[in-house]
Amino acid sequence: MEFINLLENMKKDYSNDILIRENKTLLLGLGKTPKCRHMLFAPLMKEHIAEFLVSDYKRTFPTEYIDFLMYSNGANLCAELIEINGFKLAHSMFVLYGLPLTQPLGRPHDMEEPFDIRIEDLSRHKNIPETWLKCGTYVIENSYEDIDIFIDTETKIVNSCAKNTDKIISTWNDIDSCFCYLFNLLNK
Repeated sequence: MEFINLLENMKKDYSNDILIRENKTLLLGLGKTPKCRHMLFAPLMKEHIAEFLVSDYKRTFPTEYIDFLMYSNGANLCAELIEINGFKLAHSMFVLYGLPLTQPLGRPHDMEEPFDIRIEDLSRHKNIPETWLKCGTYVIENSYEDIDIFIDTETKIVNSCAKNTDKIISTWNDIDSCFCYLFNLLNK
């Protein structure tokens, strides 16, 4: 995947500005708020993918997304400090879901985990086809409204829709072209 090559190059670019957590989460471009510019989670083992994602999913789980999860179990990319209604907060402009491996309430603050793809996939507009797997979100600069990313598990086409709507904003032929496009757009 070309997207994985982009992430590998990003890791090289941040080689002097990286923190590796005990659970192998990578924080790149360290700061206070946001705590980092990019966060890559430790690769997911095939056994976890097979047991908790592939076997529980009603449809064929996208092979390209499995490849990504074996590289990084989700990602929070292109974090920025934004201001909404007078409040400043850190927000990742491009988020890819994964499989958390520790319980959220018992997790130490320095053991970041990805958003759970199984939970996030449940949050969708009623007209979004069930064959579409929700795998992430992104934000267009200055709007700060989440746009959901869906992989059509039958055609492999990727669509984005404004959060909680069925209005398609963009379409890509495959996961790799979608992820590369969004990363290059938002990683300024």
